[in-house]
Amino acid sequence: MNLQQYRFKFLTITKNLFIVILGFGFILTVINILDFNKARRIEMMNGPEIRQFVNEYKVERASLRSLMAVAKKTLEVNPQEIDASEKATSAILNKKKNCLDCYNRIVFFDIYRNEDITPVGLRALHSSYDLSPYGAEDLMKWRLEVSSKFWEKFDDDLKKYSLTQITALSQHQQGRFWLRNFETDVEEIKERVGRSTY
Repeated sequence: MNLQQYRFKFLTITKNLFIVILGFGFILTVINILDFNKARRIEMMNGPEIRQFVNEYKVERASLRSLMAVAKKTLEVNPQEIDASEKATSAILNKKKNCLDCYNRIVFFDIYRNEDITPVGLRALHSSYDLSPYGAEDLMKWRLEVSSKFWEKFDDDLKKYSLTQITALSQHQQGRFWLRNFETDVEEIKERVGRSTY
């Protein structure tokens, strides 16, 4: 084989490989668009629609985006119907271990089902803090409310994490305002709020 034939063969192989990669990229793009649209449809469903969808849903084959939409939407539609959200949350964690919202939902499920926080909820709260020691303002407020309610069940690390939420919230005017109006019977929380907001 001379140099020109070799070059022609190389260019042909390169061109074919490029076409295959381009086709594969196109297929992935279409799948991603369809998945995005499916998640958007889930987000727009009402109560009966979301229940029907979840009853017919195969979570093992679902994408992360669809599972996240199901987990979130079922709680928005009716927080009492947590089974579907719990099922989707579990499936998400099987695919993606670092899902902050999932661990927060597990804490919610635990408290809702038991009217208390159990070791399951405490482990999930630890995981939540491990993934994001602070997080969005609403998350920090929610964590502080959970802390205030179940303080006696918290280990030293969770208590320390909880108190850091106060320090972080106090860095902004809205957070300070919220903290000043936050009611708690926990002395450690009261003291930190007092030191952080005045």
